Amino acid sequence: EHIEHLAFLFEEYLPCCMYFILFECVRKLALTGLLIFVYPGTGTQLFFGLLLAMLSHKVLLLASPYVEQSDNTLANVGSAQIELIFLACLAMYFKGAEGETASSERVYEGFLFSLTLVLLGLAVLP
Repeated sequence: EHIEHLAFLFEEYLPCCMYFILFECVRKLALTGLLIFVYPGTGTQLFFGLLLAMLSHKVLLLASPYVEQSDNTLANVGSAQIELIFLACLAMYFKGAEGETASSERVYEGFLFSLTLVLLGLAVLP
């Protein structure tokens, strides 16, 4: 009774995962604010972002914290999209690397185009 006004924080989670909102807040802070301290503008920063995204996606897969299965599916698709965006950023970062040839740049362009199609496909799947 005393915490009914706070129900919006945990009502969408299973009772065993009612504190998952704390994990979500830490994940969001880590993927946005923490990364600015990791060698800004380098491939290392992108790598750590990808690593954080992959680890948080694994936690999400193992926990399946939401009451509705459709919410779990949507959260997993969103997490996968974040991972794919970090992969695309890594590809774009290394595209202009020294020693790249025209043919290897076409590989990056093909990869980014395929990645865009995957992201669009994930966005429209039920």
